[in-house]
Amino acid sequence: VIDLGVGKNFACALRQDRSVRCWSNGSAVNFAPPRELKNVSALSVAESHACALEDSGDVVCWGANDRGETLPPLRGGSPIRVAQSGNIKCAWNSSGARCTDSYAYGSTLPEVVSKMPSLKNVVTIALSPGYTKSACAITKTDSGTKAICWGAQPEIVNAPELENPKSLSLSDESACA
Repeated sequence: VIDLGVGKNFACALRQDRSVRCWSNGSAVNFAPPRELKNVSALSVAESHACALEDSGDVVCWGANDRGETLPPLRGGSPIRVAQSGNIKCAWNSSGARCTDSYAYGSTLPEVVSKMPSLKNVVTIALSPGYTKSACAITKTDSGTKAICWGAQPEIVNAPELENPKSLSLSDESACA
């Protein structure tokens, strides 16, 4: 097993052959991927759904779909990662990033998605836990890297700019780089 993710009632493993296998506690929800996944480079598991990133750049999501937990494919560039927290899902590669929120229920688009800046050369994205709707990304620049934050929490969005951050971690009301 290369990677393992655990949700509320299920778990998924990224296997050595880069396929994905999921199992559950007998829940009525089908936690199996919607199709055979091959050449998976990243796996991300949230409370009731999972996403896999294939070498082709396709992002495939499955699981409980009571809130439309489907992330449109992000194509182009070299695939890197997917991340999830609460109802927010982000996928990124060398050509950019896309985040979606499945909690909208017809209301206005939440801050983490509606205030998301246009991002290029994304190294990583960190999402606040739960439903606080903030995010930060590390992007490559000509002189190194920089952190960009956006979303609902002013404490996170107004973080001072740091030179060459290596990693990010977000809580409900703060961010560390």
